[in-house]
Amino acid sequence: MERRRHPREPVKILATAVDEDGLTRAPITITNINRWGARIRIAGTMLPPTFYVLFGNSLEPCEVIWRRGGEVGLIFAPTEFGPPLNR
Repeated sequence: MERRRHPREPVKILATAVDEDGLTRAPITITNINRWGARIRIAGTMLPPTFYVLFGNSLEPCEVIWRRGGEVGLIFAPTEFGPPLNR
């Protein structure tokens, strides 16, 4: 049963997690997404509590909400340019 106010769309998007220093990167797969957050899959790399997700032409700041093994739930953070994924 979906408990989110904004349901997520199942996807398979290859992306990159980018640490705040811009130098540390790790490949990830986005498995579901909406304007406010996503579930990602990552193999063997520990993500910091905040980082960026690079996919397509978008670099989105995000925050980890939960972790279960190689899966991570995150929310996209608003910036000075507007709300998440609406810039």
